[in-house]
Amino acid sequence: MGSRFDIRVRSPDGREGELAVFDTQGRRVAVLLTGFPGPGEHRLSWSGAAERGAALRAGFYVLRLRMGPEQRSLRILLMR
Repeated sequence: MGSRFDIRVRSPDGREGELAVFDTQGRRVAVLLTGFPGPGEHRLSWSGAAERGAALRAGFYVLRLRMGPEQRSLRILLMR
């Protein structure tokens, strides 16, 4: 049984954005959203895979959302 993260992102005005996953060393391992998603709520899903599709190791990761000048991050635990 693995982790699957369902993520909701809201962009009130459709600004350019990026949602990326980083490991504990600060390396970007996956990009889940990039560009102009359009206004409104967007639902994304991440299965714990790196950009090239390889399964990442269990452990802590950081989701970082950047929309225009605003940035937020969330620490998540990936379990395998």
